[in-house]
Formats: sequence, C-alpha cells, structure tokens
Amino acid sequence: MSFIRRSNAAHALERIPKKIHHPELQEIFAGLREIIRPYQKGLVVKSNTALHYELWTNHRYRVNNLQNRGRVLGRQSKSRTGIQFAAVVQFKKWVSFYLYPLHLNPELTKDCSDNLRSLFDRGSKSCMHFTRLTDELKAELEQLIGKCWNYCLEQGWVKPLE
Repeated sequence: MSFIRRSNAAHALERIPKKIHHPELQEIFAGLREIIRPYQKGLVVKSNTALHYELWTNHRYRVNNLQNRGRVLGRQSKSRTGIQFAAVVQFKKWVSFYLYPLHLNPELTKDCSDNLRSLFDRGSKSCMHFTRLTDELKAELEQLIGKCWNYCLEQGWVKPLE
C-alpha cells in the first residue's frame, strides 16, 4: 500500500488566487469544512485558511524501497508520520473535497448514490468537485466520512473520538 506524503491539493495551491469572491462557493466551502470539523479532535490540522482546510492522521509508519524519479533507491527505509484524511479547497469555479481513505479502499463508495458519484473528478477515487451542496448530499457525505473514519480506526491510524 502506498501513502502520499504531501497534500492531494498541493499541486494546485499555487494556482489559487489569494481572494475568490464567490459567495455561493464560500458557503459550500464552509459547509464542507463543518462536516469534517468534528474529526479535528483526533487528527492534525495541516492547513486552516479561508480557501484551504486539511486534516491528517498522526500515526507513524515505515516506507521501504524509496523511489526517486521512478528508480528504486535500494533497500532503504524511512519513518514517516501521518496520511491525509480529508481536505477542502476552494477554487475559482468549484470546491474540491478530498477524502483520501477512498483512494486506499474504493469499496467504501459502493453504497453511494448516483448524485454523489457524479461529483467525483474524472476517474478519481478520492476527489469530488462541488458546485452545489444540498441537504441530501450533505447527509450522504457525512455517512461516507463516517465509513472512512471507521476504516482508519480499523487500520489503527486514528484513535476513537471521545
């Protein structure tokens, strides 16, 4: 199993304008951030700005056979800390929502409705683009995040919330 070390959204953060004036997108961003905020107690907040909110686990793991530009660097291993759990990023035309456990275990999405499935970025397992946020989508997304949290609990990456 491979883990990412940096943010899923890191590749695009330099392209985000400093100020985006779309009140409807700001409402969607705030709504998505509030959905994942209760999990903040058991995670590490890596970013908390007006356009980017990101939560990571804090567990330690070992990475073997490190790669550099596609070449394996021998039998090296290194200790790493944390993987991304969820992130919300506001762009110019949509709000992206990243839920990394879906990338690690795609079966978590098998019960998703077609409305939620249609929001996934082209072929992406873990990135959704929101241009609207209805109460139905919000409720379904809360259930999906709960499944992802339980998956992380089973893996031992997080501790139960109190």
